[in-house]
Amino acid sequence: MDSQFNLGQLYQAGSGVPRDLAEAYKWFSIAANAGDTAARAAAVDLEGQLTTVQLAAAERAAADFQPASGQPKMASLASGPALAQAQKILGRLGYYKGAADGAASRDLKLAVAAYQRDQGLAATGTLDPATASRLSVFTR
Repeated sequence: MDSQFNLGQLYQAGSGVPRDLAEAYKWFSIAANAGDTAARAAAVDLEGQLTTVQLAAAERAAADFQPASGQPKMASLASGPALAQAQKILGRLGYYKGAADGAASRDLKLAVAAYQRDQGLAATGTLDPATASRLSVFTR
């Protein structure tokens, strides 16, 4: 959702891509459909700047959008390598102080829960797909 909103901003500003308000509207709409209220507001702001044809095409493209399937780059979320990677990332972010050994522990659960709270996610302490997705940006 954040990346979709960011794409909308890039197309709206013409930053790194040709300026295309219809494409910006499409990406804002896709993010808004996923629940991003700021994206909804940005799309509404652009509506008056688009022709009826552009608006209809952008809305159709947003409705047809299908996100790529697949898990985050952290592989199997319950596997040792994925846990070790999460431990390293959470350590760099200041949430986890233990060894990056891939073992589930109480300290890891607490670190994950704290990170989830700070990210506005349900603080389950479990390395779920949403949490793994957020953490995976730090592997790039």
